[in-house]
Amino acid sequence: MMVFNQFACLTYLVCQSADPFSRARVGAVSEVKMLKAMSFGAVLTGTVAMVIGSQGSDGGSLAIEALKVGDAKIYWSWPMFCGGTGISWAMIVLQR
Repeated sequence: MMVFNQFACLTYLVCQSADPFSRARVGAVSEVKMLKAMSFGAVLTGTVAMVIGSQGSDGGSLAIEALKVGDAKIYWSWPMFCGGTGISWAMIVLQR
């Protein structure tokens, strides 16, 4: 019963936010804008971390980590992801 209630609430929220004729609250930030910002932050992080990490540097305060996935190395930085997401979220919100 609990799973059904959570699914019903989630479905209601998705349908509510997808309605193009609903009135948006002033100053409200939609989930779609945050998802867009997170994808831009991930692309920015992956690109910069790959360039810096492939040179053998850890980027200082960027804390770039080399993750091994199979035979490949993936470079990632959580501080850069949070910063890139914040900057891209601000740019998306300012474009309104």
